[in-house]
Amino acid sequence: MASRRERNEYCPSITGQQRTFPQKLRLRGREVEWQTRVRYLGVQIDRSMRMAAQVKHVIHQSRAARSMLHPVLRSHLPFWAKVALYKGYIQPQLTYAAPA
Repeated sequence: MASRRERNEYCPSITGQQRTFPQKLRLRGREVEWQTRVRYLGVQIDRSMRMAAQVKHVIHQSRAARSMLHPVLRSHLPFWAKVALYKGYIQPQLTYAAPA
């Protein structure tokens, strides 16, 4: 039976402990560089699967969208039109790749 240390080396994302990267991986004759986070389908996934960088990015995007829509939202548009703008521009940015 494998020791506790050997088992943890196979599952660093579960334990959350800092691990050293294996030797360089080669794919089609080129070395692949190890990364601590990756962007897949527009979602930033970090090594610990907490998506902290993604949350910061989404907050920044939604604030930017809100600031661009600020003059329109402060205008005399009907309330239903303002809600439609929110649902069309801000809400999709907040809910994309969010847990259900």
